Amino acid sequence: MTARIDLSEGLPDGMTLAGAFPGAHGTLVQAAPTVWVYTPATDFTGYDILHYQVHGPGGRQSAPITVHVTEPDHYPRLVPSRPLRANPAQLVLWHDTDVHGTYLRPPKTVPPAPPALQPPSKAVPYSQDIEFSTDPRTQQLVVHVDGKRRTAKRASSTRWTWNPGLRLAAGIHRITATSLTAGAKSAAYEADLRVLPAVCTPAQDAVCTPRPRLCGTSSPDGRCVTLLLNGEQVAHPTINPAGVWWHDFSRDLPPGPYELTVQHHSGYEEPVLRTFTVAQTSHPPLLVSPRRDAFPRCGEISGLAVDGSTHIQVTVDHTTATIPVEKIGWWSLTPHNAPKLFAVLNQEGQHTLHATTSTTAGQSAPTVKVLHTGRGL
Repeated sequence: MTARIDLSEGLPDGMTLAGAFPGAHGTLVQAAPTVWVYTPATDFTGYDILHYQVHGPGGRQSAPITVHVTEPDHYPRLVPSRPLRANPAQLVLWHDTDVHGTYLRPPKTVPPAPPALQPPSKAVPYSQDIEFSTDPRTQQLVVHVDGKRRTAKRASSTRWTWNPGLRLAAGIHRITATSLTAGAKSAAYEADLRVLPAVCTPAQDAVCTPRPRLCGTSSPDGRCVTLLLNGEQVAHPTINPAGVWWHDFSRDLPPGPYELTVQHHSGYEEPVLRTFTVAQTSHPPLLVSPRRDAFPRCGEISGLAVDGSTHIQVTVDHTTATIPVEKIGWWSLTPHNAPKLFAVLNQEGQHTLHATTSTTAGQSAPTVKVLHTGRGL
């Protein structure tokens, strides 16, 4: 006699059947994708324990099935059991009971899978987000960098990120990460993370003044870097304990394109390349707003300056206002920082605007624009 066992019944969402294995006192033959037929051995009576495997968020796990054969040549009978159940926080396997209702073994909590660095190359640019792929059940990711605990933020159900900012110098760092759920924690993931050096200024393809500041990051192990402009060595700036180096030129660079090469002396970092252009000292500022000749009352005058400019001087008719240039090269005049200039601009009629850039090498040629202020309401 045989017993037909359908293992698809009671499986929760997200779990699939992986296989089934016979016990010590019978055979198990697969009759359908989720159906097995159990045949006890000849003249066998008593309890036989089969096993089946499921695949879910926690990986492959097994659970037993108890079969009771009462008399030879009688149909085997399945002992009443509880199916596998999943808890959102942890995967719990409820195992079958024997004929007396006693659990064959206690419930088992499946730990989450360990996290992993993404991308697996374990190399990231300076100050860029560091990503971890995690088990979907992860509720907290504990990250240690060089022995110090850091806070990671959840980006999605399977991804966590940590932004090192400027705290992680270029070089090799030891990363340890562990996933935590409500009832268990994963095995620790450990790896060496390589933070790549970078050139912070000038930006790629930037237009600079004749005395640009060169600044970047490197591994403090190298102690210094070698700077080459168009293949010729120009400086050996030292690296501070935070892994930052910089160099200021004592004289003007001729106008034209330049290729900066930064050579590191740590023994494991590749050279970093950057191209930029030194503009003429007469390079005028770019006027972004207003775009039209018509000027709205209480509007804004703003634009972009050559990288390295210090101040912008704007003259409307015979009234002048001077403001500093922000680090990103943006400048802006408003009624708050240039009230006298806007008192002239708000008068009805035609006005002539001159804007010049002030650098360490002097003033640029002016940008000229004629504005027309209409009658207010």
